[in-house]
Amino acid sequence: MLSRSTKAATSIVAIGMVAALVTTTGPAAADPGPTAQDEADATAAAIAAVTPHTVGLAAATIGGGTATFQTEAEISVPLTGTTREVAMQAPDGTSVPLTLPVEATSVDEATVAADGTVVHPGAGLSDSAVQPLADGSVQFQTVSQQTGTSSFTYTFGDEVTLLPLEDDKIAVLVDKGDYMTAVATIDEPWAFDANGAKVPTSYEVEENTLTQVVDTPDNAALPVVADPRIVWGGFATAGDWVHVTGGQASAHGWWERTKNTKLPVTQKASVRIWLQHTGGIGWLNAGDPEKRTLFAGRSKSVNKRVTCKSTAKMKWRSVVDVDLIGVIDDPIRLVTTVKELKCKA
Repeated sequence: MLSRSTKAATSIVAIGMVAALVTTTGPAAADPGPTAQDEADATAAAIAAVTPHTVGLAAATIGGGTATFQTEAEISVPLTGTTREVAMQAPDGTSVPLTLPVEATSVDEATVAADGTVVHPGAGLSDSAVQPLADGSVQFQTVSQQTGTSSFTYTFGDEVTLLPLEDDKIAVLVDKGDYMTAVATIDEPWAFDANGAKVPTSYEVEENTLTQVVDTPDNAALPVVADPRIVWGGFATAGDWVHVTGGQASAHGWWERTKNTKLPVTQKASVRIWLQHTGGIGWLNAGDPEKRTLFAGRSKSVNKRVTCKSTAKMKWRSVVDVDLIGVIDDPIRLVTTVKELKCKA
C-alpha cells in the first residue's frame, strides 16, 4: 500500500518580471515489490521460454484449496499450506500420489499463474511448478537460481515402484494387492538455462523415490528449468505375483485398456511372460517365455509355469511384456515384486 503524501509546501519569489515556483514534497512511497501473482507469472514465463513440450496446459478448476485438472488422468495440486502432495489418478483409476521436492517447495500458499501453471515457492533459491498438459501428460519443474550441483527429490506413494529403462526413462509400477500394473513412464530428464542452453542432468532412482540431479555451470544464465514429465499409457501392463501351485512356480500376465484410451475394444496384443529366480548371484530366466495373443482383460492372460525340483527356498519374480499389434507403444516391461517361495528350480 502506497503511503500518503504530505501536503506540498510552496513559496513564491518574484524578482522583476520572473516568478519561480518551488515545491517540496514528503518522502517517496516505498516500492511494495512483486506480488505472488507477479512471481508466479515470471516462473511460468521462464518455463515457457525453454520447455520442449509446447502443447499447452489443461484447464484448471479451483476450489477447496486445490487446483484440479481433468485430462486422461485427474491431477489435484494443493494451493494451501500443510502438504506438498499432488494427488494423481491414472487413466485406469489407479492412485499415484507424488510429493514435490522439499528442496524447492515450501508449504506456503501456491499461486496459479495466468497460463495455468501451479507455482509453489521454495524456501531457498528454487521454486517448483506443476503443469498438467493438454495431451494428458504432467510436467513437474524446478526453477532454480543457483549454480553448482542441485538435487530435487520426488517421492511417490509406498505402493509405487520405479523401474529404470534402457533409454533413461523410468517405468511407474503400482502394487494393486495381488498383482502389479505399469501405469506410466517418466520421460528422460532435461534441464535448460534461461538462454536455452542444455544443462547436465540425470536421474537417481531408489524404490519409490526419483531424484533429479542438475549440474549448473557458473556461467549458466539463470534461472535453470529442470523437468521430470509423466506420460500415461493408453493401456496398462499387468501381472500377478509368482506363486506355487501343484508343485510348480506359476504367474500370469495380461493387459488392460485405460479410461479415455483411443484403443478399440477389438485391439489385440502379444503378451509374453518370463519367470526369473535368483540364488543371490543375479536373476536367471527359468526357460523361455510363454507367449499369447490376447484381448484386454485380466480374464484373458498368459500363464508361465516351472516345475519345482525341491521345496528349498528361492526368490522368484515375473517379467511381463505387452506389444500392441499394429500400434507403436511404450517400452515398459513390468517386473513384479520379488517373492521367496519353497520352490527351487
